Amino acid sequence: GGFSAGGHLAASWGTKTHGYAHYHLPKPAVMLLSYPVITMTEKTHKGSRNCLLGKKADAGLVGAYSVEKQVTADYPPSYVWQFDQDNMVPIDNTKLLVEKLKECKVKHQYETFPGTAHGVGLGIGTPAEGWLERAIEFWEKEGSSI
Repeated sequence: GGFSAGGHLAASWGTKTHGYAHYHLPKPAVMLLSYPVITMTEKTHKGSRNCLLGKKADAGLVGAYSVEKQVTADYPPSYVWQFDQDNMVPIDNTKLLVEKLKECKVKHQYETFPGTAHGVGLGIGTPAEGWLERAIEFWEKEGSSI
């Protein structure tokens, strides 16, 4: 699992190009992604892109490190959540991944919650409270099918 910029790292691990297959390791059973940075395109969190790729990244790097462009039908089942008005990582960033998961028919569960919060961890005291329990249920159901 991964949160925010760490969500980009975790989501990348589920790809063959930059993740498990590249390093000849087993495929993750499930991805648990919390308000993840997904794309390096204009819908990204610019600070994350600048730190990862530099301020003058060319189109090739942007494409290579945009997770949604690397997802295929064999991407691991994924549980993804975010606040619908996230004040750091634009919701459209996350939707790019969810749309690609749907397109590739990858099992997934996507939850959004009302609010602007970012970096809330377990979300205790927020509308997202309980996301971890639902993510574990998803993991137990979908992770065992691999």
